[in-house]
Amino acid sequence: MILLISSKDDVTTDFLVNRLDTLEMSAFRFNTEDLYTQYSLSYEIADESESYILRDKYRNVSVDLAKVSGAIFRRPKKPVIKCVEEELSHTASEIDELLRGAWAAIPESAWLNNPLNIWKANNKIRQLNVARKLGFNIPVTRIATEPQEILLFSSDLNEEIICKPLSHGLIQEQDEQIHCVFTSKITEADLDWLRKTKSIAPILVQQHIKKDVDIRVTVIGKKLFAAEIHSQDSEVSNVDWRKWQIGSVAPPRHECCILPKDISTKCLGLLEHFELNFGCIDLIRTPEGKFVFLEINPNGNWVWLENQLSFPLANEIIRLIAGRRANVRI
Repeated sequence: MILLISSKDDVTTDFLVNRLDTLEMSAFRFNTEDLYTQYSLSYEIADESESYILRDKYRNVSVDLAKVSGAIFRRPKKPVIKCVEEELSHTASEIDELLRGAWAAIPESAWLNNPLNIWKANNKIRQLNVARKLGFNIPVTRIATEPQEILLFSSDLNEEIICKPLSHGLIQEQDEQIHCVFTSKITEADLDWLRKTKSIAPILVQQHIKKDVDIRVTVIGKKLFAAEIHSQDSEVSNVDWRKWQIGSVAPPRHECCILPKDISTKCLGLLEHFELNFGCIDLIRTPEGKFVFLEINPNGNWVWLENQLSFPLANEIIRLIAGRRANVRI
């Protein structure tokens, strides 16, 4: 049984479930926001026995978490809680502890990526530090809570700078609409605003690296699938290639590419350092041919690459976690 821990709106999990179904492999999808409506969790321990049972009440299917053969921690959400407001914080803390225990019950060998390693690898400060030590070129970067620090960075660098979210970049407004914060150039108007501001949320700014192409490297085990993204073909996508999604333009051209051996080695070293079996690495290749590391997403999306470039990513992921059993052939 392969366990997929995610949420109802995660299309990557939809894709994986469909592929597992095509391969006639059993899967259990746990959309964590529905813990109280669709699922139940129970733990029991005695002198000589222990069980951690996750049950899908709609499908009347149960799984012992200690016995799953594969587990993918994708995009879980906080469970929806219905209780009096005074008990909300306490109940949320109790659920967090329950779920942490649930993830710990899953055998280490079953995980595509252990959640503990995902959380460790998600930190951009740690990512840049490790990438630099591995020999990657990285952008000059500053992260600060004082506007003056950002203004000094801009002045000292004396070239264009960009800003990007330090965490996930999703903002939920009061009307519950979710907006995405993309990587953007810092304009003179932004600098004027900073001069008038006394405090800010932590902000990450970097020198703006001139690009030939963006490169997305999907690493699965020891296999690398690299794609050139021709973001410079359009002004909409030339700073952040993902911006085409909000414009009235076609997505940038994608092409398969072969990485230089030293860059491939550094990509694998990054995953090895963070004890990951899967990760999506964003690089820049400059017009001079230099490769620059931007970040790694240990839970990155990849379905569009399989669809556009016919990379066999779903099968490679399934082979990695399920193929550990000798009788599985994909």
